[in-house]
Formats: sequence, structure tokens, C-alpha cells
Amino acid sequence: MGGGEIRVPHGVEVQVSQFAFMGGNDVELGDDTPPPTGPVIRVRLVSIMGGATVRRGPKQSKAQRRKERALRKAERHGELDP
Repeated sequence: MGGGEIRVPHGVEVQVSQFAFMGGNDVELGDDTPPPTGPVIRVRLVSIMGGATVRRGPKQSKAQRRKERALRKAERHGELDP
């Protein structure tokens, strides 16, 4: 009845198996293609009445998150050029 966030480093292959009952899981790894001989991280997500997120890279600071949120908002409202 809650959630969790898993951060994985850049440059590794990530294999995710997941099951969610009355909840959901998000896998946001981007388009990075790790080297074929690199390490592999296997993650098994089992969520019951909650969820989990798997993301690549370090957690951003509060200031970085605020800046990105402001940029997305400005783009939605047409304040920035594409």
C-alpha cells in the first residue's frame, strides 16, 4: 500500500519482470543501448495495492526537478519556441 523507486546506473542492461495486483509499475529506462558485454541487472517487481518505478540515472535535486517542471509548463502554454 505504497510505492517505491529503483534507480539503476547508466551503461548497464536492465531486465525487468513485473506483476501488479491493484496497482502498477513503471519502467522508464530511456533509449540507452548498453554494451553487449556489460553487466546485467535483473529486477523482479511484485506490487500489491501499490506500485514501483524503475528509472535510469541518479536522482535529480529538487532544484533540477523544479526547473524541468517549469520548462514543461512553459512548453505546454506555448511560451517557448519548439
